[in-house]
Amino acid sequence: MNESFSGFTPLSGAIRYGLTAIKGLGNSAVKAICEARNDGPFRSFFDFAERVDTHTLNKRVFESLVSAGAFDSLKDGRTASEWRGALFNSIDTALSRAQRAKRERVQGQSGLFGSLPEEIDYTKEIDPKAKGWTQAELLAAEKGALGFYVTGHPLEKHLELLQSMKAVKSTELASIATGTRVVSGGIIGDLQIRTTKKGDKFALMRLEDEAGGTKCVLWPEVYKKHAPILQNDVPAIVKGRLELSEDNPATIIVDNVQTIDAAAETTEFVVLQTPSRDDFAELFDSILSVLSAHPGECDIAVEAKINGGTIVRVKANPALRVKRCTELEESLKQLGCNLTVEKITNQVRQNGRM
Repeated sequence: MNESFSGFTPLSGAIRYGLTAIKGLGNSAVKAICEARNDGPFRSFFDFAERVDTHTLNKRVFESLVSAGAFDSLKDGRTASEWRGALFNSIDTALSRAQRAKRERVQGQSGLFGSLPEEIDYTKEIDPKAKGWTQAELLAAEKGALGFYVTGHPLEKHLELLQSMKAVKSTELASIATGTRVVSGGIIGDLQIRTTKKGDKFALMRLEDEAGGTKCVLWPEVYKKHAPILQNDVPAIVKGRLELSEDNPATIIVDNVQTIDAAAETTEFVVLQTPSRDDFAELFDSILSVLSAHPGECDIAVEAKINGGTIVRVKANPALRVKRCTELEESLKQLGCNLTVEKITNQVRQNGRM
């Protein structure tokens, strides 16, 4: 707020973001900010509200400035999310106080105690108890004001889950053969509901991750099944068939959608119970051959009864995941194995137990 101008401005070792690139800020608003700043840097959020012409900067402009982080250089010891949330919830108070101060100046008054601006303790203007934002709220507001995330990305806390599900990043899709089934995670955006010639609804959307975005298509049957969870700004995991062409970007023809929160709550894994053997080496070689022939997305845990009747369960390497199907179960039964399916919660996964 104290260094940016209308356009992007290069400084020593940095580039200041252009104010007109913030949603809702036009040239007249930026001009008013720069003119007020000619009298010296803004000392606080309330100082800014009092010095800038509020006829030019309305409440919506203040909301955009706060959401974009324009006042972060003035913040106290609070985190960015706490600070921006506190400012956002103080906008009405700041505007009311600014209007009152301007009326008093017009009437020749100096306030109840006649305090000079230098006597104001600007560090205590924002109530320490003012409600802040969560990190998710900060990122959503930032995206709304700037069109993209700067402080972080909503997927950051889900990276381990996405990796465990072998989710492919948007930048990696071009290197995969067209027609391949893929799993990809991101934030739903640009959701459009359309209608086929037969009158059936289908959906187009963009799945955005940290590196870029991927076009997704949900044809009527799939859209009908997953419509309740299809909303913009929702973190989701999609599964489907990849389509690539020279003229068009990568597209996923989706057959399954799940919110990341739902995926993090519970994940299925297959427990492979082996028959009792004195020497497991040959059996495990056969099991590995069968599992490798049925690649998929389910984790595997192997149970074996060792000397003394103790049952040992070992989680297989994350690279070895299988597709649950009749063929897999029948092949393993021929080896004397039994298959069961269990659920693993996110908390248990984080603790490293199955």
